[in-house]
Amino acid sequence: MVAGIFIRGCIEDGPGYAFPATAHAHLSGVHAGWICYRSGRHVHRVELQLHELAHVVTLEGHTRTWREYLLSIGGTLKAVPGILRDYTQDRDD
Repeated sequence: MVAGIFIRGCIEDGPGYAFPATAHAHLSGVHAGWICYRSGRHVHRVELQLHELAHVVTLEGHTRTWREYLLSIGGTLKAVPGILRDYTQDRDD
């Protein structure tokens, strides 16, 4: 499950680390289960929370298993402007 939340940077790379996505989840290693948010601006967005939670639970990237789990917990694969791109296409990235 979720080990922790890191805001305004990355648990692995430190405060202020600017990664390209709005958020990301660590799936392995010392920081497995951590979810990092680039800023605090979108932490409250349920779509993003569920997206990252699905990564932590499935321990997978944007795979078919991840998509199925995300939908089962009420998440969306559709784009959310300014937060998430469209994940309806079946591609593993």
